[in-house]
Amino acid sequence: MMAMKFVALLLILLPVAAAMTADECIALAQPPDFVRRWSSWWSGVEKTPMEYYEKSMDSSLRCCGADTSACKCPIRNWLYASRWQDWCGKMQQCKKVPVTAP
Repeated sequence: MMAMKFVALLLILLPVAAAMTADECIALAQPPDFVRRWSSWWSGVEKTPMEYYEKSMDSSLRCCGADTSACKCPIRNWLYASRWQDWCGKMQQCKKVPVTAP
């Protein structure tokens, strides 16, 4: 009986992570506006939000987790180091969300 009360208390006190929605996952993958503009100008092609999402999912496979040797992001370690783990966690949640092109 005491064990059941303890488990119930734990369930109440533990924070529950809200599930990511498809729109949140697509928004998470979008780079800042100046990056999108520069990329479009440089390449002559404007990427769709879905293309950015697919590229971000690919990056999360290479740049998150224990083995990041295949990561190509040059600014991962110094500019975004404090936010990288949060981004990786959210991208991990996005793997479970069915995301389709809008």
